[in-house]
Amino acid sequence: MSRAAAIGKLHDELVAFANQPEQRLLVIETEDALRVPVLEQIETLDLLTKDQAVVSMFESPWMAGDACWDARHEEFDDEWESLSKAFVREKLPALAPLPDAGAGDIGSFAKRIEFAAAKLSAHFPALFIVFAPIAIEDAPRLAQEVAAMVAHKSLASCRWVVATVGPSGLEPVVVAAGKAAALVRVLNDDQADAAGMKAAVAAMATAPIGAPSIQFAGGVGPRVAPPPRPNAAAKPAEGSAAAATLAPADVSPAMADAVAMQDVRIAVMEAALAAGDKNFAKAIESQRRARTTTLRLGMVSETATLDLMLGSYALMAGQPKMGLEVFVDVEQRAQAAGLGPLAVQAAMARGGALSLLDRRLDAAAAYTEGGRAGVKFGAMALALESFGMGGQILADLNDVRRALAVWNEGLATAEQAKPEDVAGSSILETAGKAIELLRKHGATAEATHWIQRRSALSAAIEAASAKETA
Repeated sequence: MSRAAAIGKLHDELVAFANQPEQRLLVIETEDALRVPVLEQIETLDLLTKDQAVVSMFESPWMAGDACWDARHEEFDDEWESLSKAFVREKLPALAPLPDAGAGDIGSFAKRIEFAAAKLSAHFPALFIVFAPIAIEDAPRLAQEVAAMVAHKSLASCRWVVATVGPSGLEPVVVAAGKAAALVRVLNDDQADAAGMKAAVAAMATAPIGAPSIQFAGGVGPRVAPPPRPNAAAKPAEGSAAAATLAPADVSPAMADAVAMQDVRIAVMEAALAAGDKNFAKAIESQRRARTTTLRLGMVSETATLDLMLGSYALMAGQPKMGLEVFVDVEQRAQAAGLGPLAVQAAMARGGALSLLDRRLDAAAAYTEGGRAGVKFGAMALALESFGMGGQILADLNDVRRALAVWNEGLATAEQAKPEDVAGSSILETAGKAIELLRKHGATAEATHWIQRRSALSAAIEAASAKETA
């Protein structure tokens, strides 16, 4: 089953589960490569059910000798705080604080879930509790504790989802529950995906010029162009009409060159397939063919994007020096062309290549330069990410003073930007790392100052978000 088919199957299972209240438990076993899209699908449960619903997800692990219920309580505290703020924004009655975590065990967690379900029920009758542990070392305990939660009489109104990478150990629980539970395995068949892509590339390669767009994308169609119709209008000069249409839309007129664009698409897909087969020499060769075509046509932005992929293939091939040369060239060309986001991405890629070459101070400098380029070109989210990574390398090298200086540059950038431009960035996490580092080195007063700055920025971001949704 292909990746798309696997996720489609999961969506169908979630729709069925959401609208069958008698089904209390859904277990999803997947693989690491699909974990993120699986969790993204689970998060949409509140959109799939007929009733208003809340989805609460907990990712703490079940470790050997420690089921990490204390960490799950902390996750719940954060979740409840976010819900409380959402209630305020929507002008709903304020939510009462959660009961104290007590011993921080499964028993007190169950009591807090019961409390939450009761408080939410007036506006959100359905409460989905999702356990998506990032690691499982004690599968029997996971199965035992999940079964106990599902069977808890005071939690009868709750619905449960467990999503694991690999076997969950819950199949006996699902079988014993009969129609009240279900298990679905969401797995990707890489060979099927690769075969599908290879078939698409073959179809693209045989598509005649003038074929329908579906055929250029690998769909089925004739291998030769249809004969001209007797009374057909005269065709304009090759590419002229298409180029005229594309130009006002700020799209390169070269995109109208059907022959060249078909060659580029085929080369890019061939490169991706080769990389998937770990034939990196072939991937590099095909990617170079694609970027040579776009460079010849004067497609500056497209060439830079293809070169970033080329450099990545070089890193995958264990050739960081080649990757570094590519990224340096891309960065210079992107800067000269005013392509801000691409310039920052190239600087960050340069930092990654330098790290692989064990030139970590140079890598930190590359990330810092990427942050400054992002500020220059207005690519704020990328800039903040780049500052964060540069500071992290310095912190790992125990260069505390320079790490804090780089992180401070990132925080100062965020403080001076519009809150909506930095929402969703990593800057608050970066500030947290700086605070932790300061505390570690006994700089309490400076840590307090950073805490105040982080809190002020967080409040500004939340206010901007509330204004957008109002």
